[in-house]
Amino acid sequence: MPPASNAGASPASVNDPKSLVRFRDVWWYVPQCVDYTRLLLCLIANFTIGTDFFITTSVLLMTSSILDHFDGRAARYFNQCTVLGDAIDWSIDLYTD
Repeated sequence: MPPASNAGASPASVNDPKSLVRFRDVWWYVPQCVDYTRLLLCLIANFTIGTDFFITTSVLLMTSSILDHFDGRAARYFNQCTVLGDAIDWSIDLYTD
């Protein structure tokens, strides 16, 4: 019995290097760019939380939370759901909390 990973795929498409997604390309998918923006906002909020800029900190963290909602939608819309994106999103969610 053939392996399940090749089920339904023609042998030419499995071995075609142009059809494979490279790791360096996944770094710049739209949802990952949204996550990088979220991380930058959280880092800035981290520096402003120790000062008297409480409103700025709140706005930064709320913006990061709103972007968290849209990165998942962007991943599904652009068909760019990856394990790397899931790990990045999960890590930034922990940092935000």
